[in-house]
Amino acid sequence: MTKQDDNTVAIVVPGETIVVSRKDVKSLVQGELSMMPEGLLAALSEVEIRDLISYLRSPAQVPMFVTGGQ
Repeated sequence: MTKQDDNTVAIVVPGETIVVSRKDVKSLVQGELSMMPEGLLAALSEVEIRDLISYLRSPAQVPMFVTGGQ
């Protein structure tokens, strides 16, 4: 669930966000599993993990990498 208010609940599933009327929801239960795949950071070094977290926390936008001389 990413968002809820008095009228709707937004649920993220792979590939889309589904908005459901609050009156159609019987109950909400937060799951124990993260949507982040297990072991995703295992291939990264400690320095790479720190760099990634720093990037994700930064408000700056990194320019897109373009290949093919464009």
